[in-house]
Amino acid sequence: MKRLVAGLSVAASMALSITACSPDGPGSTATSEPTATVDRQSSVEAQNGASVSPVSTGTAKTPATAGHGKCLDPASPLVTAAVGNVDSYYGRVFQVYRSSDERLGSCPNLMWVEAHIRGATGSSPEQVLFFDADGFVRTDTDRNTAFTRVSAWSGDSVSVTYRWLNDGDVTAKPTGGPVVVTYTLSNGKVTADRAVPVQAYGDRSGPATATSSTPAPSASHCDTATASTLHDAADMQYHGSLVQPFSMVNIICDGQWAIARTQSSAAQPVRVLFRYTGGGWSAIAMGTGFSCTDNGVPTATAATLGCG
Repeated sequence: MKRLVAGLSVAASMALSITACSPDGPGSTATSEPTATVDRQSSVEAQNGASVSPVSTGTAKTPATAGHGKCLDPASPLVTAAVGNVDSYYGRVFQVYRSSDERLGSCPNLMWVEAHIRGATGSSPEQVLFFDADGFVRTDTDRNTAFTRVSAWSGDSVSVTYRWLNDGDVTAKPTGGPVVVTYTLSNGKVTADRAVPVQAYGDRSGPATATSSTPAPSASHCDTATASTLHDAADMQYHGSLVQPFSMVNIICDGQWAIARTQSSAAQPVRVLFRYTGGGWSAIAMGTGFSCTDNGVPTATAATLGCG
């Protein structure tokens, strides 16, 4: 009898021991292996050989610029307002040309928009606007440039490539540059790693130093307002509206403004207004009855050009 009781006691002890060790036994709770998630930027850094620590990803903040599944929606009210606040260029407003294209869930800290004037050509003025998750931060410069393009971006930085026209260049083929300026977001501010070359503003001599309260007269660029140069500028701006082939004749130039008439065997002539800006000539108006002063031409210059 004592042997039977002892045997039952040992068997019960063994059963209890086996039940307690089994993860699927009564009263047990299954636990999964610990996991770590790494955000997109850390993953990129790890691939590049940088030392990173796994970070937990919570609910990522949706940028104020978001829309239609994108981190920056060019049509969002915030982006539209920021671009709309860029000063118009002789009555011609700016619009989005290119922008960041990341999808929600993979948003960089610094986003961007390239803005051109409507009907822009390669030599037309443009601006780069920077945004963070809270909204608009700043433009790349406080003055318009031309031949400018965002060439790289990642995480907190955006690189912008600047080019410009040298003497003798046609507007379609700038030979100045390229110079790359990298803009970085830190503590809510965007800073550049170097100055934008003054040539990118169309100024080849460097910043002017005022010596008196009388403004210096504008330099004349009429020596470059050739029939060939103005033809190229008009063709770039109004290629779809001008009957080909055509030439530019009856050129009148005064300082930074010029006007000429098209000549074509297949179409009636029209006048084209040009302005020298950003290191080259740009066509800014075309037709038979436009007003030069309505396009920003000073009254005295408009009289010289023969279009009030």
